[in-house]
Amino acid sequence: MTKRRIVAAFLVAPLGAPVVFWLTNIVTNPSDSRDLSLVVGQFIVACLYVVPLAYLSAFLLGIPTWMIFRHYRIYSLSAFAVGGALIGLFVALILGALARTPITTLLNPFSAAWVRGGVLVCVLAASASALVFRSIVFRAGS
Repeated sequence: MTKRRIVAAFLVAPLGAPVVFWLTNIVTNPSDSRDLSLVVGQFIVACLYVVPLAYLSAFLLGIPTWMIFRHYRIYSLSAFAVGGALIGLFVALILGALARTPITTLLNPFSAAWVRGGVLVCVLAASASALVFRSIVFRAGS
């Protein structure tokens, strides 16, 4: 675990978030995936909207989380996945509050807002980014 790898992890890991948003859109709307230009356009739009938010949340929430994990020597794969999921849930709650969605609706996994509102996608994207971060920082064979 070197400082160079930690910096690289903070720069690379948030780039996984738009991929998760894009793949989720393809899975939920399979008819849209037939047209290649539409698929590429959806990926570009996901990058334009998700990348800035992913970097912002990585720096505002990821750095303190990493400092806590490093201080308490938490290196578990599942801890990183759950930590990322909690960061994604926090971001989704903030976005939902900005969209004036009631918090009880956002926290209810059985509501349509959980899936359509993007809470589940935010949780999956942040968890995937945290796992990418961990795989970069704790590279095998180092």
